[in-house]
Amino acid sequence: MKLSLARSSCALALALCTAGPALAQDVTFAFTGTLTYVDRSPFPELTTGTPFAGCYTVNLATEDSNGADWVSDYWHTGAPYGITVQIGSHAFRTNTATPPGPQFLVELINDQYGLDNYLLRSYYNLPTDGFLIEHISWQLDDPTQQNLTSTELSGVPPIPSQWQQWFGLDIAGQGLSWLLRGQIDTVQVGQCPPITTTTQGPPGPPGPEGPQGPQGLPGVPGEPGPAGPQGLQGPQGEPGPQGLPGGTGPEGAPGAPGPQGVVGPAGLPGAVGPAGPQGEGLFPGSMVMVTRGGPVPAGYTFVATVELPRAIGPGRVLVDLYRRN
Repeated sequence: MKLSLARSSCALALALCTAGPALAQDVTFAFTGTLTYVDRSPFPELTTGTPFAGCYTVNLATEDSNGADWVSDYWHTGAPYGITVQIGSHAFRTNTATPPGPQFLVELINDQYGLDNYLLRSYYNLPTDGFLIEHISWQLDDPTQQNLTSTELSGVPPIPSQWQQWFGLDIAGQGLSWLLRGQIDTVQVGQCPPITTTTQGPPGPPGPEGPQGPQGLPGVPGEPGPAGPQGLQGPQGEPGPQGLPGGTGPEGAPGAPGPQGVVGPAGLPGAVGPAGPQGEGLFPGSMVMVTRGGPVPAGYTFVATVELPRAIGPGRVLVDLYRRN
């Protein structure tokens, strides 16, 4: 049996799933959080500690496109599905108007590699103040494997305090040239917060000229007038007499060179030992990536499954991320 979020409650999900047409199964989750990391951001006023709010909308009738029992992928296309994040005066949003394909993914992973995972990712997004957005994502990780009992899409919101947010909310610029990362603190079923921006429109036409104001009072008499033009430079004066040169001091005597020491004999070179095996070159805490589902490297602990753009050609590739013990 595939998917269901949170062992605690299914009442809301059951009501939504039995409400009739697909539109009745649309669920919007509103969230709030705080920025925890900023890297090369083009928005200088968005710093660590800046609060944000947003929402994402899913449809509980969406079919799972992944055939594995332990993972489900729910792709959404068009309005109203996607995610919106408002940080200060800047809005980061899924492009729901003209997506070239399914633009918003909800992925749930149950009891694999010692983790439960809850992942949202928006692949096609509107520019923000002229800057292109590579992706908007949010990932939750649970090493206790207690938050998911299956991978069915649920109308019950996740409780962030019951999960770990190793990656959290990520907003990345084109080509991953900059990054805003935050932690979501609250999630509830609700409505999207209002979107506000500071984008300034073109200036309007100039208004009509107003009537001439009354003439000012005359100035106080006796005030000095403006300064006159500067006069011509006078002729250069005669140079003064040259002073007497100072005397040269006596040159000091050079010191005597010290004797050169005796060169000792060169020692015999020692024997060359056998070459040792080449080390891995990674220290504890280093991270390696393995093709998803590949063998687990010895001496490493699984961290998360992440999705990266392919180096050649369109699409994405899933990799498993391991940490050196």
